[in-house]
Amino acid sequence: MSTVSGGASGRPPVHHKQTATGGEFLIDCEGREPAVLRYEVVDGKGLDMYHTGVPRECQGRGIAVLLATVRRETLRSEHAR
Repeated sequence: MSTVSGGASGRPPVHHKQTATGGEFLIDCEGREPAVLRYEVVDGKGLDMYHTGVPRECQGRGIAVLLATVRRETLRSEHAR
């Protein structure tokens, strides 16, 4: 798992964990289960974001939007290489 965003930017740290078929972006949520955005790589090039979840204690803070934004930023930087 790697940290892909947050900390110095004033946003909470976002962690990226790759799996055999895709991956997930995670944000720690006050010591509870993390907020998560899960995705799957489709046909080797497209992404299917099939699940987002934010624990009730962390809802209403823009965490799901942050997960989607960081996912987009990460993909842009990976394709720029």
